[in-house]
Amino acid sequence: MQQLMDLSDNYKQNFTYTLENGKKFEMNLWYSDTQLSWFFDIMFEDFKATGLHLSNCTNLLDPYFNILRFGLACIVSDGQEPYFLDDFVTGRVKLNVLSEDEAKQVMEAYK
Repeated sequence: MQQLMDLSDNYKQNFTYTLENGKKFEMNLWYSDTQLSWFFDIMFEDFKATGLHLSNCTNLLDPYFNILRFGLACIVSDGQEPYFLDDFVTGRVKLNVLSEDEAKQVMEAYK
């Protein structure tokens, strides 16, 4: 599991992440103050999913595993949801990229 470290309290963030196998995915992350929530888009090769809700979840990308072969875990320290603009800066919320094996382990654990 690799934590995404460069997240800030900017309401709109874009980045590219290189996976273990050398492939890259892009992610747009944005905060909605009217919904008190974070949302994201993810792009990987020919795949694109937009407007996904960032929530406290062991693998947000589980429904797309057959396409993506990696995962994204959102861990909230108090067990609630990502509500605040500064959640990444304070460390209350951590985003972690899961390898293929880690994503499979999460699937097996919650079957």
